[in-house]
Amino acid sequence: MNRRPTRRDAQKKIEAVVLPLREEVFAFIESGGESGATDEEIQDGLEMGANTQRPRRVELVEAGRVVDSGATRLTASKRDAVVWLSVAAADALVKAAKPSVKAKKPRAPNLAVYGELVLLGHWAQQQDRVISKPMQRYLKLEPTDG
Repeated sequence: MNRRPTRRDAQKKIEAVVLPLREEVFAFIESGGESGATDEEIQDGLEMGANTQRPRRVELVEAGRVVDSGATRLTASKRDAVVWLSVAAADALVKAAKPSVKAKKPRAPNLAVYGELVLLGHWAQQQDRVISKPMQRYLKLEPTDG
């Protein structure tokens, strides 16, 4: 009779220990809100060793619950460290950063001005006044020699 635990049994036992640690790491990152947390901050805050904390954070990233914020903060040894955010905090930052875009309404032509220009154009034509070619095209007048 084989008394060795199967791989599946071992996985279940490990998961029973790892799950609470992973949730502790997630809760710490989430509690940082939009400021997030670095690995070192998590380790100090939870009094958790780096070799325990970092794999839990990696699991959270792989599960899509935590993301790299794109920002860094200095560690105690003055080195840059990635700031990690919960997905909810990252979404809130992205939403806050997007300016609200209002669609511009198309401007209606000012028909009163257009009408006055047409009248002026017709008057100018009757008076044999010179009207520029662009104005003739705009007013859709018959071209004159000018």
